[in-house]
Amino acid sequence: MNKEEILAKLKDEETITISKLQREFNLGYVEASKLYNELKDEHNLSKPQYRGINLIFLDIDGVLNSRTTKEKCGPYRGIEESKVLLLRSLVEKTYARIVLISSWKEWWFKKKQYKSKQDDLANYLDDCLGKAKLEVWNKINDDFALGRGDAINQFICYLKRKNILINNYVIFDDEMFDYKETNQTKHLIQTSFENGGLSKKHINKAIEMLNGQKVDKIKTRRNIMPDIEFDVIDPREQDFATCLGNIFEENHFGSFVKFAHKRGIHTVGELVDNADKLVYEYSHDHRLLEHRRLTLEEILNEFKELASD
Repeated sequence: MNKEEILAKLKDEETITISKLQREFNLGYVEASKLYNELKDEHNLSKPQYRGINLIFLDIDGVLNSRTTKEKCGPYRGIEESKVLLLRSLVEKTYARIVLISSWKEWWFKKKQYKSKQDDLANYLDDCLGKAKLEVWNKINDDFALGRGDAINQFICYLKRKNILINNYVIFDDEMFDYKETNQTKHLIQTSFENGGLSKKHINKAIEMLNGQKVDKIKTRRNIMPDIEFDVIDPREQDFATCLGNIFEENHFGSFVKFAHKRGIHTVGELVDNADKLVYEYSHDHRLLEHRRLTLEEILNEFKELASD
């Protein structure tokens, strides 16, 4: 497919990213990055300020199902396909990421190597969302939280420590929990288990909240290139020491930052591409204890996830 054909296919898109080019046209990172820069430079497009990611904190019971739901997962009430499609429409319009807050999260795992340990509910959830090309990005941890709202606040603080910017977020839940006490009611879109769960009305409200504009003002762009905006933020181009500087400091890996810098490693992409070699050389040169080496490898895995987002 040549460049003109790609442009024609992208004419209705509001934003173009490297990851979207990879996904839509089955390109590798290098090829997609080159195409991305060519399109951006040739059409002299404006560069919008990066505002951060949007988040959907998602409950399941009372949101993706209701009292009248007939679908089942074993003995439990299942998930309605129509609700999942509503959720997909929200994700498509806001590019939001899904964070699980439901009790269904207990045996859901983010990392692929732990997926085999999931229970039937977690596997069923992944399957239901996967059919609509959706996936859970992460989940809250409420083990040490005072309530669900407090756990959401802790999760947001966790992202800030990782230097991940948040533009806005919404909470889909059919119960109030501690949202008032944790000042989360302005983000809460409360559904009803008794009255049908998630609806188009809730989706429209969420779009308005996440995009900062009313739904009736959101129009599909029909002109080809002048109206297409490029998201210029590429996670691989971010400075790795800045991204997770607080983690390095906490684990006394400041020397590793210097070690990597001396070898010309400055960005997340460069670090990921050379991760295994760096760990081996750094561990050997510094006689790193096994538990410290494992900690370093865990940190580098965080970078790999960041680079793949």
